[in-house]
Amino acid sequence: MAQLVSEVPEESITWVSGEIRRFYPEIMALIRDTSGVLNFHDALIALGCRELGIQLIATFDNDFDYIEWLKRLTLPDDVAQALGPIQ
Repeated sequence: MAQLVSEVPEESITWVSGEIRRFYPEIMALIRDTSGVLNFHDALIALGCRELGIQLIATFDNDFDYIEWLKRLTLPDDVAQALGPIQ
């Protein structure tokens, strides 16, 4: 991680979104905290969910199991149970 940051310092990145730049320190911390299990994009998604108050994510990507503020839904029954009865 330290090697990546030293080889690609934040100042050398061309940002296509101000939001990504704003999240950059937290993204890098989350990648580090998961020992690289989460990649940059997954960390960005997780942090975006946290910011927006999203607690559920429907995905087969088990990397999200490392995120304490997200509950991963993988099966249709998981989604149905999380949403409750549809009226």
